[in-house]
Amino acid sequence: MDEKFHAKTLMRNITTKEHAMGENNVENLEILKECVEQSVGRRMATPKDFDYLVARIYSLTHTHISATTMKRLWGYQRDAQQFTPRVATLDLLARVAGYVDYGTLLHAKDSDACNSD
Repeated sequence: MDEKFHAKTLMRNITTKEHAMGENNVENLEILKECVEQSVGRRMATPKDFDYLVARIYSLTHTHISATTMKRLWGYQRDAQQFTPRVATLDLLARVAGYVDYGTLLHAKDSDACNSD
């Protein structure tokens, strides 16, 4: 049973990573960012916004994440062009937006609406 769980998790992570790195990666990331901003009730435009986001992520998930990572993902940081987010980061943000993981958000994106929990 433990092996089945790990195999399922590995397959989900591979599938999610394929979606994340697919040809419409930019579009998918924009959807994720929009859903996160809607969920926390704030647009990410200043360093204080990213500090707020990191604090909000921790309060919702009890997971630490760097404000710099968030700035890179949002394109606020100069080196953002070279940044490829980890699947774990995408999954974390999808949870903040009300989804189980990033793959679930991508499957639901056709509904044209973010979860509003």
